[in-house]
Amino acid sequence: MSKKQWKPSVVPTAADGFSPADLLLYERLSAVRREFAQRENKAAFKVFHNSHLKEMVRRRPTTLDQFRAIGGGAQAVTGLAVNVRL
Repeated sequence: MSKKQWKPSVVPTAADGFSPADLLLYERLSAVRREFAQRENKAAFKVFHNSHLKEMVRRRPTTLDQFRAIGGGAQAVTGLAVNVRL
């Protein structure tokens, strides 16, 4: 049985169907994730994976329940939701 190879999640581009505004939002979410991770002394990917950030950009959640439906830890979701106004 072969092991599944890990592939890093690629940052979204316009070719992926993301608008310039979507890309700016992704960058902002990424920056907030990085700040939150530093405060919590964690690696950024342990707070949210890039795939979670992409889903946030696609769905544009406005409630904590909508954030939680995307994934990530409850503490991270709450921290990110408090720091970013979508």
